[in-house]
Amino acid sequence: MDLHMSKVPKHLQCASMRFHGPDLIKRIELLQLKRQLEVLATFVPNEILNYQQDRQQRSCVGVLLFADVSGFTPLTEKYNKTGKGGIYRLTATLNAYIGAIVEVIHLFGGDILKFSGDAFLALWKVKQGQSAYDILHVVVVCALIIQKNLGVFETEVNVMLKVKLAIACGNVDFAVIGSGVTKNYVIVGQAIYDVKNAEYVSVSGDVVISPAAWSHMLHDRYVTTEAENGNVKVWKTIYRKNEEQKRIYFEERTAEVLEQVVKHLAHRKNIHVKRSFESNSTMSKIIELFIRSLPKREVIKDVPKYWTIDELRPFIIKPVQDQVDESQPVEYLTEMREVTIQFINIVPISREPEYMIEMCHNSYNIICRIVGESLGVVNKLSLFDKDFMILVLFGLRGIRHEMESQHALRSAYNIRKMITENVRNVDSCSIGITQGLVYCGVVGHPFRREYTVIGTEVNKAARMMIAYPCKVICDYKTFKHSQLASFYFRLQSTVKLKGIEEAGSIYEYNEAFDDYDDKRRQKLTVFGRVKEFNMIRNVIFNSAESLWVKYNGICFHGPRKIGKTSILLQSIRALRKIGSGPTIISIELNSNSFVPFLTITKLYDKLFDCLGMIKSNVTLLPNLPRQLFKPDLYMWFPRYDVSVFKYNILTTFRQIIQANSEVGTIFFIDNVQYIDMQSWDILQVFLDEGIIKLFMTACWEDATWNVQESLRELQSLNFYEVGPISPRYVAVLACMFLDAVGIPNHLEYLLIRSCGGRPGYIQSSILRLVNNGSLQLKIINNSEKDYTRFIFPVEVNTDPCDIVAIVEFSDRYRHIGQELTLQAISMDLFDSFTPYQQLVIKTASVIGEMFSRSLLVVAMQYPPEEQLAKVVMQLFEEEVFECGSKYVNASDMERSAYVKFCCRCYFKRSSLAGEAKALPRYAYCKIIHFKNKSIREVAYDLLPGNQKKELHLLCTEVLESSKHSCPTCTKQPSLFIMHSSSYKTVMEYCTDPRKAYKHSSLPEPEYGNMKKVVRNSMFGTYVERYASDIYKRPSRTTQKCNCFEIWSSVFQSLKFHADQGKHTGKLVYYTMKYGFILMAVHDFYNAISYFRETIELCLADANEIKQDPVLSRYKIFILGRTHIGLTQAHLALGQVHVAKNHIVIALRQYNIPSLALEYRTFHELLKKTFVVNIRQMYAEAYDNTWFRFDCGNALAFCAKIFTLEGKWSLAKSAALHSLHCLKAVNSNVPLLCDVYCNIIEIYSTSNERSKLEKLQKHVFQEILYNFSNRDINHVNTTIVLMESLLESHYVCGHITEGIRIGYRMLDICSRLDYFAFESRLFFHLPLLLIYNGRIRDAGDVMKIYKRRMHYTVNYMSIYYIVAFIIYLSTGFSIEKIDAILNFASQLKRIKGKSKRVNEFLFTLVQLHYFRLGKFYKSEEWKGDNIWNPKEVKSSIPMCEMIFIIQCKLQQYVYSYHQKNTTAEVEVRRINTHLMLLRESCKQYTVYLPMFYYLKSWLARITGHKRKSLKFMKRMRQEATKCKNYLVEYQGIASFNCWNGGYSIKYENRPQISYLEADNYTEKQIIQFLHADNVE
Repeated sequence: MDLHMSKVPKHLQCASMRFHGPDLIKRIELLQLKRQLEVLATFVPNEILNYQQDRQQRSCVGVLLFADVSGFTPLTEKYNKTGKGGIYRLTATLNAYIGAIVEVIHLFGGDILKFSGDAFLALWKVKQGQSAYDILHVVVVCALIIQKNLGVFETEVNVMLKVKLAIACGNVDFAVIGSGVTKNYVIVGQAIYDVKNAEYVSVSGDVVISPAAWSHMLHDRYVTTEAENGNVKVWKTIYRKNEEQKRIYFEERTAEVLEQVVKHLAHRKNIHVKRSFESNSTMSKIIELFIRSLPKREVIKDVPKYWTIDELRPFIIKPVQDQVDESQPVEYLTEMREVTIQFINIVPISREPEYMIEMCHNSYNIICRIVGESLGVVNKLSLFDKDFMILVLFGLRGIRHEMESQHALRSAYNIRKMITENVRNVDSCSIGITQGLVYCGVVGHPFRREYTVIGTEVNKAARMMIAYPCKVICDYKTFKHSQLASFYFRLQSTVKLKGIEEAGSIYEYNEAFDDYDDKRRQKLTVFGRVKEFNMIRNVIFNSAESLWVKYNGICFHGPRKIGKTSILLQSIRALRKIGSGPTIISIELNSNSFVPFLTITKLYDKLFDCLGMIKSNVTLLPNLPRQLFKPDLYMWFPRYDVSVFKYNILTTFRQIIQANSEVGTIFFIDNVQYIDMQSWDILQVFLDEGIIKLFMTACWEDATWNVQESLRELQSLNFYEVGPISPRYVAVLACMFLDAVGIPNHLEYLLIRSCGGRPGYIQSSILRLVNNGSLQLKIINNSEKDYTRFIFPVEVNTDPCDIVAIVEFSDRYRHIGQELTLQAISMDLFDSFTPYQQLVIKTASVIGEMFSRSLLVVAMQYPPEEQLAKVVMQLFEEEVFECGSKYVNASDMERSAYVKFCCRCYFKRSSLAGEAKALPRYAYCKIIHFKNKSIREVAYDLLPGNQKKELHLLCTEVLESSKHSCPTCTKQPSLFIMHSSSYKTVMEYCTDPRKAYKHSSLPEPEYGNMKKVVRNSMFGTYVERYASDIYKRPSRTTQKCNCFEIWSSVFQSLKFHADQGKHTGKLVYYTMKYGFILMAVHDFYNAISYFRETIELCLADANEIKQDPVLSRYKIFILGRTHIGLTQAHLALGQVHVAKNHIVIALRQYNIPSLALEYRTFHELLKKTFVVNIRQMYAEAYDNTWFRFDCGNALAFCAKIFTLEGKWSLAKSAALHSLHCLKAVNSNVPLLCDVYCNIIEIYSTSNERSKLEKLQKHVFQEILYNFSNRDINHVNTTIVLMESLLESHYVCGHITEGIRIGYRMLDICSRLDYFAFESRLFFHLPLLLIYNGRIRDAGDVMKIYKRRMHYTVNYMSIYYIVAFIIYLSTGFSIEKIDAILNFASQLKRIKGKSKRVNEFLFTLVQLHYFRLGKFYKSEEWKGDNIWNPKEVKSSIPMCEMIFIIQCKLQQYVYSYHQKNTTAEVEVRRINTHLMLLRESCKQYTVYLPMFYYLKSWLARITGHKRKSLKFMKRMRQEATKCKNYLVEYQGIASFNCWNGGYSIKYENRPQISYLEADNYTEKQIIQFLHADNVE
């Protein structure tokens, strides 16, 4: 407790008898100022306080003690997860340990100069007349006492705190730096570097003395061992006989110190016990009494004499200043807080004191000025830990800003730039920036302390600062929340950071990255396209005279090389010249762009980057997520609702478009034939509304008809076919390509006849003639022009003496002649390459249009790396190859057109040696794409058929055996995440059906002990305050996940190679697997088409297959799996009858007739006498593990179909037998979880809820038995299963059990960092908690959700809905009501149809205004309130219905008072809704007490008091039965109000924080609840 917090002393109370009026007030004010000064003085060392007059640089001889404590970071994380009171106990533990060490140093005469997180530096000055040895001996004794008694400190959470100590002696210089309102101090000198080096060679438990200090000591007086670099470790002191008096003195002194230390630790340990037993003792009193018992820091007594508050304030951090000014204890600053940490390290050139102090002073002034403008705070600086290290914090209490990550990055860039350019003696400047939850608070001793931050993110920033010198470095979280354009960042190579297991993605930030290199831009001129440019201009600027005004976009389509892309590029270039024109976004698609929402995501990313540029208004983006769509949620959580994604994407995309509405947004898309239909559905909404302009190119030669048809249906999009250019522009283009003024007449004739007016072919033809030497350049004067043989399309340089260039045919052309066809051009170019280059092109042509370098290396049988790199470089320069990474990321059209030979693949040049290091980056391109498709076609045709087939089949083997790792999500093999068996494995299995079936194998190391984490959460001691160790598993950064692009590309390649290799078996298998990939991304329509193609291919050679038993089994395997896939797809589309037909066909593959579906299990069919020898028919099947697995999967879908049809007994039988089949084989945990989810749903909806608890225990045991630490997907599906259990308990009204499973689920998510279930877990768990009367716990859970949620509309809506429900139901607020109403208003302003979850929020707002009596405002929020209980598939619509009925009851009361004639109609509507609610409560028992409460309320307001009491009694019985205390309390409150009791009016009820809920008794809560008054 602070010194200034004690109450007015008794002598001052007596003084009030003698002093009256102004004298007494003045005396109290002076006393208050004195106490504030004393508190501020505890944050400053003696070296400052003792030299009030001399605050400049001064030198002295001193002994330094450096203490470095380990264990603070894990201790902080441990206490952070212990729940209520954890932060308080953490502070007590930290201050107990550090305070005890500081007290020992203080009692031995040391001065604590600096704190640096978990380390601090103390100084003993050697005064005149003293010897260095005497002071050194005191320091050594002090250090040995600390190490002996405090070297290891065991905390209550089993984290050991340890300390290592280093001692140095020498000259030190002390100086005050800074000016104005911000000052600090530094200590420089050789002793500083000596103590740092000594600490470097020490470990916990050591006392290390530097060589210089050891030279001043008597070596035979100590027990020592040698350390590195001449340092010495001291273990014990030795006293000679003639030093008896000295020994006694130090022993007595040691005893006094230890007595004080024991007292200090005992007080800190028992302070919470004293507080609980002494009810009249506040924290202030207890700490005040403790402080009075401590030895005094003498220098503080004289502070009021020589210092003023304004003089001390510059040395104190702002949060402490504000706390002292408000006369509040500085201990109240303690908290776990989300802050942004900025670590700055400045390496000097010279370490001479005068140069060092000057550098520190100038750098500190620059940092304080820039950081102050960015709302940051300089926390501390030191020279004893790193070089010149400064810690800056953003987001502290009182100065938080939503753009703090951006401020930290921009200020860091400016700091580094200013320091390196303007400060002398600076060798380098490095800055590390992280963002995260850290411990913030005042740490130390009551007489010497400092404000500090401790946590993993602090350590991470420091490690990054050192690992990446001369850069501004940030982590992924800072990058994500910065709201800055992505081209300011560059992903860095992975470096192992000390003490950081998984650092995640690391980025360099540099504002110079966005500069375009204009010198590298190619010349681009388009001729003969005036009409097309006018069309674009008229659409953009809405020309009134134009016929194109009704369109908001144009799709230019035509054949290849017709010049469509050039039209877009030229338009973009013209629009760029407009100073403040619209925002232009351009992307280029390719055949791998069919991933759902990929196009719209890329457009959003590039628009975000444009709006996030520093030159533009970055403040437009604070509430928009950096990433629009996270495709990894599809992969990890396949049960996730795709409609949620689509609505979130639509609303978020609308927000960013509206943020840019002042200037407008224009999109340019090249190759739109490759657009995914999900993105097109969203784009056409905005096109119809006219808020965007869209220009596209398409080549329908490569497109699917459904894309073309969908685009043509849009009325606001104009289709324009681009035709060939006029012949009069051919010569102009030829001269432009050749950079000449004239060409031969015959060349123009050849180009017109052969190229068909396609600019691309004209360029290729000219290139061919140049490459084979048929054209040559000639320099002439203007006077020598021959207009009979040459054509000069553009006349320039009219002076006859000027020199110009023309092109003419060479002798080679006259001898051999030329044929200007595309085939001839490509063949001629191919012949110009060397044999090895031709070999590379031929091999690559077989692999595909886009391929990986590793696949090329395998196909070429591992050629020398340097030789291959040189060939790839040459083919890049000949524009045969290009980097394919841009197609994976939907590249920018402009950069693709203007920047030649650009490679975006990750490349580590340091791994190369010799000449290989000098080759350009693109020589080592990892993903290669054929830029010249004609060359590929020519090379492919030149290969013999058998060689093609051999290479194609080799490619299938290589692609199947490769891992195909996704570099940005899990760093796991992408295909194995799908549990995809290889074709070889399937055929081995079909050859020997009795072989154990292994569904997948993961050749990956174990990722920690995830199974132990899951087991502890499921069966461990039930702790609702979730606590966990640091999880150990691969981190998943959801920045950009390319898994689906990888899957799509790989399986398309596999299909192509299997088809070209004439391998029907593989083609069938890969087609089927590609259908399942499309299922994983919810592209059900395309998946159905691929499944049908699989069936057609499988049935094509039915007669041959029947004769071969292996092929026959393979056919059964494929058809069964395919029809199961078709069942799943049609179920997802709501086509239950079609799905049932397919599942019947699937079961027929296993010889199970459709008649079996009418029985509980198909085993009962075996008992029927009319089936002859059917047991022999199944003899092979029973021993066939594949049969059991697929049959179990098929029966699982049967159970789903029966559930949808309401046939509960059949559904239960099918689900149980499905489980039996799956357990009998090598179990697939994800499939088992899915089956268990079905069973749980069936039991909960068929009113067999008594079996849920027993089933839950059995489920967990079964899952854990098959759980693998090698498969992260097991964790995902286990969480899905727990979610089903949570919802089942919620639906059944098992409140206690639901809370238990909810906390267990939360525990697993927190341990393993899985938070993709927020909208489900964080809806049910908080409501269960408030039903149970645990309001504070519900608020804590919601705050966890807020801290971890993705800032999309759906997630934020769920958060505000639950927060509003808690306020409406209990009166305690998690968020301010104004904030909720503002969010709801923003949602309402979004155009388009509202999603159901938003309608729920609008209903709550309407009820809020009803209760306030603002009926006119409630009408503004009135929604459809259309509710069909048959369509209810979750508990959220049921919860919404409860509040809809409350709104209608309020509306009826209002209409009745207004004597409205519609009141009776409203009563009938309410009764109808209540009847539907009663019917639904048979399934959703949790809402039964609320149903009776609403019935009681309706009976009361309609005058049926006896019925009201009857329903109220029934409500209390049901509420007590399921432990729903909230509804019970609410009923009591309303009953008391109806009978004339006291009730707080809703409009008069204050907003009380949920944190204070524990301070209210049950009776007070009942009085505080809203009572639905019927008067």
